[in-house]
Amino acid sequence: MYKKLFILFISVVISSALYAQKPKEVVFPNLPMDEKNEYITYTAVMNIQGTTAQQLYERGKKWFFSYFKNPTEKIRTDDAEKKEIEGFIRIPLMVPDKKGVETKVATIQYSLFLLFKDGRYKYTITKINEMATSYQGIEQWNHTLPQGKGANPADAEKHAQWLTIIDQEIKKTIDAMITGMEDKGLPAKEDW
Repeated sequence: MYKKLFILFISVVISSALYAQKPKEVVFPNLPMDEKNEYITYTAVMNIQGTTAQQLYERGKKWFFSYFKNPTEKIRTDDAEKKEIEGFIRIPLMVPDKKGVETKVATIQYSLFLLFKDGRYKYTITKINEMATSYQGIEQWNHTLPQGKGANPADAEKHAQWLTIIDQEIKKTIDAMITGMEDKGLPAKEDW
């Protein structure tokens, strides 16, 4: 009798353990890829009619200095003649735990390029990587990409969460840049 109960108990424990080990489906964010160099890359050309390259360059520089802390440290190239700004940006990767407390798990860095021509500008955010002694591109965290196929499947949920947070932070920066590049002007004072 005890032997049958013991066997039943063991089979229930084993079956529940096997059921618990079924991996839940992890959804990775749909990140823009540059097929040429296989980097995650955010890029677009934005048209602003009636502006010169110089005006757009000045707006871009003004936005850069108002948005980033220590902007002179982040700017790698500031070429007024070519109308180009290149920045090297570092942001902390803050991940919330189950209680909602955010903890820094890594430092993410990327290159931001702003190029200006009459009536338009182009932004490119690329070479997004974890700060380490050697280049560790975040593409390796996306288990659906060739670079991420070798990643530990147990880390898939964590990596998907990290990539989602990075994607949100970069999109927030892009939105702020687009808003900063618009000429809102100041309303004229009514002087009656």
